[in-house]
Amino acid sequence: MATTWINVPIYNYPVLFATKEKDIPKALSERYEGLQLTAANEMIKASAPIDESYGWVLKVSNSDGSTVCGVMFVADKRDNDTVAHEAVHLAWDIIDFVQIDVEHTNHEALAYLVGFIVDEFKKSWKKYE
Repeated sequence: MATTWINVPIYNYPVLFATKEKDIPKALSERYEGLQLTAANEMIKASAPIDESYGWVLKVSNSDGSTVCGVMFVADKRDNDTVAHEAVHLAWDIIDFVQIDVEHTNHEALAYLVGFIVDEFKKSWKKYE
């Protein structure tokens, strides 16, 4: 897998999974014609690997500031720690997008969403091996 799109069903939130940073701008521009990719390109340039296991999450927005999709990048798709770590960041972005206030007494939505993201990421790269 270099890039794979999924949609988070309950929240109708598109997500791009990626394992190669160089493929992200093309995948975004193919799906969202005319989208300004400055933020995505800056994020890609700024992500300097500390080692071979690194990743990041990006919330992609239109020029009016409205969220279009999320991007989850993980350099080593078999690094479960990084996949889980980035899935938490992405889940928070999605929860924020749908305006759910998560706190200790109602964190099940966040927990299930993290599990869903990890499962979908793993399924997407297994299809391409």
